Amino acid sequence: MNKKLLALLLAGVGLIFAGKPSSAQSVQIGNNQFPTTFTNNNDYGPIRNLPTSAAAGRWAYIYPASLLTTINNNAQISSLSFYRRDPGISMPANFNCNLKIYMKNSSLIDFGTGAINWVNNAATARKVYDGNPQPFLGSAEGFITIPFDSLFTYTAGSAIEIYVQYTQSSAGQGIRFGYDNAGAVPAYLDNTTKYVISAVDTFASAMTTLSNQRKPTIRFNFPAQINVGAVLQGGQQFANLGDVIYPGVTLRNSGLQNASSISVSAQGPGGYLSTRMVSALQRDSSIRVVFDSILVTTAGSGQWTFIVSTANDGYALDDTLRAPVIYHNPNASAGKFDNGPLITHPGGGFGGADLSRLNLPLTTFGSNINRGSFKILEDFSLPGTSNYSIDSMAFFAYQTGSPVFSTFTNLYVTIWDGHPARGGNVLYGDTTELESVLDNTYFTNIYRASAAAPLDSTRPIMKTTGVYFQPTSLRGGQKYYIQWSMQGNIASGPWQPAISVNGMSVTGNAEQFTATGYQAMDGGGTGFAQGAPFEIFYRVNTTSVDEQALGLTQIKLYPNPAREEAKIGWYSEKRQDVSITITDITGKVVVRLPLQTFDPGSQQMALPIGELNSGMYLVKLQTPTGNTHQKLQII
Repeated sequence: MNKKLLALLLAGVGLIFAGKPSSAQSVQIGNNQFPTTFTNNNDYGPIRNLPTSAAAGRWAYIYPASLLTTINNNAQISSLSFYRRDPGISMPANFNCNLKIYMKNSSLIDFGTGAINWVNNAATARKVYDGNPQPFLGSAEGFITIPFDSLFTYTAGSAIEIYVQYTQSSAGQGIRFGYDNAGAVPAYLDNTTKYVISAVDTFASAMTTLSNQRKPTIRFNFPAQINVGAVLQGGQQFANLGDVIYPGVTLRNSGLQNASSISVSAQGPGGYLSTRMVSALQRDSSIRVVFDSILVTTAGSGQWTFIVSTANDGYALDDTLRAPVIYHNPNASAGKFDNGPLITHPGGGFGGADLSRLNLPLTTFGSNINRGSFKILEDFSLPGTSNYSIDSMAFFAYQTGSPVFSTFTNLYVTIWDGHPARGGNVLYGDTTELESVLDNTYFTNIYRASAAAPLDSTRPIMKTTGVYFQPTSLRGGQKYYIQWSMQGNIASGPWQPAISVNGMSVTGNAEQFTATGYQAMDGGGTGFAQGAPFEIFYRVNTTSVDEQALGLTQIKLYPNPAREEAKIGWYSEKRQDVSITITDITGKVVVRLPLQTFDPGSQQMALPIGELNSGMYLVKLQTPTGNTHQKLQII
């Protein structure tokens, strides 16, 4: 195989769960698991934006000290962030509403079972905000931040009491917020939320008469004067034997001052150690640090550890970043389907990189694959007549003007047993493009350029791998169709380059999906049909003795190692009951999912691991006829 220059750029984040740092100088509490279909108009705060009339609400919350341990003593909390839903909805610019927030260091565990006097309690707390929140609400789903009028100083070991009052004198827009789900969160919610609501913008009493286990998902933000951290941008990392890897990490200064004399080291498998110095990093800026190269010569799993050291750094939790990596030999136990090449001139591109040159008379560098509007469709067949499962898939794309680290954020894949416009059935994925399967994305050391400007560096091609998670058996010799689209964090494209062979202008039969349906992916004119490069790693299905007794096959636990979330999937020939438990190394059950009945076919379940500590766990699947255990490492 050709060696590929891989910059191990970690890409993508997920939702952070209760009590874990969500970003530098920020602690998030809550999981947004309360269903979004509720009709109680945000009775649980922090903004009761009733869409039909004037409205008001008062709320009292206790956030316990056990979930605030990552906030330093005397940290200056400067704002609170809440998770708003309902994208596309915004308040009018002159909407008449008011929000007040009071905060207090506290030794309370809960408010007790009775009502509390909200006015008296708030009077003992510090008022940190009083104003119209409309400018901060925006129109996009996600966290909105309320900046304080004055800083709040946190005392380590304390709980935080928060008192919120919101009033609006007329009908609002019905903007909703994210909450914890009482059935899926710890007991810290018991008697720690008190509230009262009103149909008008006044209150009949100083008392809060209602109690509930709902509490808004919240972030406490406390920026340090100096903070340089390693930015986590991804998850599982894959590389093949023979690849040359340049480990890299992004440093970000999210403090209030410029930083200088920053040391960052990379530690990796086989005793690898490399250190770099960064002389200066301005506030609110980032820099990419690339270390000495390493040649992958041994298959197996390992871990990269990046350690950042900065004088007077005010936040230590983002100074160390650990990134798992798997080195595998695709020829040892798995097959590889390769739909076609990209490189036309090895070493002929910018800076000595490989070149994927646009052959004359072609004029199209790439076809649009922007999720929602455009997709690429290709057909493929696996060899022989065996039944196969798929380990992973890889696709190639670029965004014009991107740096040489990947800007891709999402990958959506669907597989059919026939052409989707001619009666094909979906075997994997979904046509709504709701669940990204992106696993890793990095620079391929290939530039897309024209014959007239072969050293053009504006189109660096990225390899984007996707995990094929849902177990589905594909049979050798049968034609299947695979379709994909992507998203990135810059405006261009994303763009799909065609299979490229020097001197060839027709390279395949890919199709592009647009608003008018499927059409040939051409190179800039009728008659120049193009293929799209992609790779599939597959292996022959085997069934173990345990799987035969269990009645489940193709059991997959992914990702592994995992950080915030994991899934387990399987294939069943019949309808049956399945229960799942997770135990730690002492045998203690830490997660127990209720017994469920599953239909025949491919199934998958999300495992709630967000609050588990790092370590090794056993995931047990139990059916009426047997059980099996899978090891899961949480990092």
